Amino acid sequence: MFTSAGPLAAVWGALLSLPDEGVVALNRVAVNASVTTLAVGGSGTGLLAFNEHAHFAGDRRRTVTCR
Repeated sequence: MFTSAGPLAAVWGALLSLPDEGVVALNRVAVNASVTTLAVGGSGTGLLAFNEHAHFAGDRRRTVTCR
């Protein structure tokens, strides 16, 4: 069901308790080489940021591609 950006979308979906349709929607907007940040602690694992691509600023902005 998931393609190359799919594993990360599956992790995002699991952390957010999303149904399959939500995971597919996240996968569609995932930017190649985006950054995902997780927090791991005593209460479990949480999603702090996903699909972060601020590192593609300025001239590098044109290199951003979406699935």
